[in-house]
Amino acid sequence: MGRSRRSRMTRRGMWMAWWVIAGVCLAPALAPSWLLQAGGTVVAQEALPAVSPGATVMGRIAPGESQSWRLEARAGQSVRIDADSTDFDTVLTVRFPDGRTMENDDRDPGRDLNSTLRMKLPVSGTYVVTVRAFGRAEQGVYRLAVASMGEGEPVDAVPGAPAPGGIGTRAPQAPPVAGPGEARLQGAGERTGRLGPGDDRLDSGEFVQWFEVSGPAGQPVTFTLRSTEFDTYLMLRGPGDFRIDNDDGPGMGTDSRIETVLPTTGVYRVGVTSYRPGEVGRYRLEITEGTTLTNARRPTVYAVLAGMTEYPNPASNLPWCAEDAIRLHEALAATGRLAPVSVLLTDRQVTRANLRDAVTRVAAAAGPDDVFLFFYSGHGNQVPALADDELDGLDEVLSVWDGDVRDREVAEWFDHSRARLSILALDACHAGGFARDVISAPGRIGIFSSEEDVTSLVAQRFEAGGYLSHFLRQAVEGAADTDPADGVLTVGELTQFLRRQWAEHMMETRADTGDGRRSYQNLVIVRGAVHVDEIVL
Repeated sequence: MGRSRRSRMTRRGMWMAWWVIAGVCLAPALAPSWLLQAGGTVVAQEALPAVSPGATVMGRIAPGESQSWRLEARAGQSVRIDADSTDFDTVLTVRFPDGRTMENDDRDPGRDLNSTLRMKLPVSGTYVVTVRAFGRAEQGVYRLAVASMGEGEPVDAVPGAPAPGGIGTRAPQAPPVAGPGEARLQGAGERTGRLGPGDDRLDSGEFVQWFEVSGPAGQPVTFTLRSTEFDTYLMLRGPGDFRIDNDDGPGMGTDSRIETVLPTTGVYRVGVTSYRPGEVGRYRLEITEGTTLTNARRPTVYAVLAGMTEYPNPASNLPWCAEDAIRLHEALAATGRLAPVSVLLTDRQVTRANLRDAVTRVAAAAGPDDVFLFFYSGHGNQVPALADDELDGLDEVLSVWDGDVRDREVAEWFDHSRARLSILALDACHAGGFARDVISAPGRIGIFSSEEDVTSLVAQRFEAGGYLSHFLRQAVEGAADTDPADGVLTVGELTQFLRRQWAEHMMETRADTGDGRRSYQNLVIVRGAVHVDEIVL
């Protein structure tokens, strides 16, 4: 069963008096129309009361309530916002006009439960400032203060801006993956309970119970909800408009599971409810660090990397192609996943015999959980086919130091691989023609710099032998790990990154066909039967 949306939680109005203190002037405010957030729903910001630098707001919140104000500001303005309380652990959130969000729980973690944000505002417009309690049951009086900051005072990292260093706030950008024993997620563990009368209800009639967890941006986390007494439904709400729902987890019957990577540092609310209104019963909620992908055994990469800048005929030399292989080798080694048996060949080392020996030996060394990669940057060509199974009557070849390596030869070499995933990445003229011969068995993927009848260009603007080489190295260095940014590079992330880079830099790049006709250099990716969630690194 499934349902595309859920009704939001019924709002319970709990209005308290508040005042604005500016200098020594105490004045009653207008009607108390601050924001209440219930189930992640946000009241229109134009209905919020205004605050400005120099103002202090006193207020009180009830359990589960939050209160918000609008701050009109201009780009480049620096402000400090403080939320203090002796009654509860404050959480301060600021939403920018462009939708970005910053949040701070503890001003000085471990010592101070009050909250502070110090920001140089990146855009002009309306900012929404929200105060709430860290714990759902917490309540009490608080003070919100907004002040201007002077030039040179330290500020917190703003999402999308370079991190200048600041207090207790992490910009919502993916941090490095946690090391062994490094606690990142607060609120993990197992909870059991009973859903039924006495709980809050959603507008659509289902009982609901809410729990809170907090963690940094980039934290992988799994939420699992099980019950033998009702059809579970799981909800996750977070800073900004972040929301994920799940009815039935994969292969879990009527139980629910959400696997995600937290996009923003802050507090998230987990909603336990049922698929149908009025369902009741016992349940178990498990919150664990990691996801199926991040917990999976990380593969070792067995690689043969070949690049040819120099050729026997100096007129055929290609700038930076040997450097392509060297740089990719360095990038792979920096991940810590490169097998020691891997081979780097450049220039006159790239012979037919050396390539055959390296590819067959390294491919055979890769195990069933590993990745095998053969990368080549250099000249490619087309020659008359040896058999009549080529539609165009031509074989594609890699032009190495002492001759040509045909596409069908590379296919035979790949038959030695026992790896879970075997990747052929060729940055050469006519590279796409290798796809038909090599990507002919499960577990193989081909990435080629051009179609079989089109040449490939030197990436002079990037000081690289080829565009594919440059973009592939960027991907290995981490630029492709974005969906989600969890320290795991999947086939889907890799191929999508390459396509995006190609669209940005190569869409109008002219190249010739083998017979001199004008065309365009297009990326060719053939995944065969490889799934997008297969792990590369």
